[in-house]
Amino acid sequence: MDENDLVTEDGRHSWRRLLHVETGSYPDAKISYASVSCINCNYLSCVDICPSGALSRGEDGKTVQITTSACTGCRLCHSVCPFGIPQFGPGGIMEKCNGCEKRVREGLPPACVRTCPTGALESRRYQQTSEKGKKSALSG
Repeated sequence: MDENDLVTEDGRHSWRRLLHVETGSYPDAKISYASVSCINCNYLSCVDICPSGALSRGEDGKTVQITTSACTGCRLCHSVCPFGIPQFGPGGIMEKCNGCEKRVREGLPPACVRTCPTGALESRRYQQTSEKGKKSALSG
């Protein structure tokens, strides 16, 4: 199932973003990188602000989904997302990670987890994340 393999040549986006984070100052400066995608927040400002109702919780009740036929491309969801996850697509509508809802429903891992060359990505709800993972995620 490679339905989420996105090719950049046709103007599509990658659903994961690599954030470059600099902390501290010389001589104790540090550079970290974080791979992020939609974290399906508990408080869904993107869903609340969407004037057309195109954004909603998916069938699983966990992931945020976009109904592309209802999207007007107003970009309000992008403007309120603290991570800038929804992207304006080449079709004039917003696009974002759908959590590979179909793959997960079939018992398969999300495409990003499946293809991660180092095995660093996992797909779990925050409540299921280890204490070490929570501390790492919160401390930057």
